[in-house]
Amino acid sequence: ITIDVAQLRESVMWLVSQMDNTTGANEPGEVIHTDMQGGATSKVTLTAYVLITFLETLPEFADHKSQQTSLEQARNAAIRYLEGKIDELDTSYALTIVTYALTKAGSPSGQKVLAKLEEKLNNEDGMVNVPDDKKTDTAPKPSWFRRKSSTKEIEMTAYLLLTYSINNE
Repeated sequence: ITIDVAQLRESVMWLVSQMDNTTGANEPGEVIHTDMQGGATSKVTLTAYVLITFLETLPEFADHKSQQTSLEQARNAAIRYLEGKIDELDTSYALTIVTYALTKAGSPSGQKVLAKLEEKLNNEDGMVNVPDDKKTDTAPKPSWFRRKSSTKEIEMTAYLLLTYSINNE
């Protein structure tokens, strides 16, 4: 698939325009079908996704210095915003995506959030995953039963593995 780099830069600059230095990423408009948002239901998780986008696309701005400077400023604002929200993070999803975003950004705070996330991990039969906070089925199961992970748990565990790969763990 070929991606038009000019369109990519234009889209990223629109995201830059939605960043606020103190309140994170703004979400103009309204989401009608909220189930499609998955776990990205807060300003914190949205800002984490936007930060990841900034980090992934920054190399495409090497020849566009003024836009690169704006992008770097927005990236730094996103990092500061997320670092300021660490103590408020309480859901597995928010912890997971913020851990990955801050670790990818090279922020030392990524390790603090990772430690908080690791306290929530499930470890069953040597298999580790990030639990979905909304799962409530705790009834005892027969020994042969294997609990199936939700798609959200799989996504969160994938972000945890990406974080570990950045940390060479």
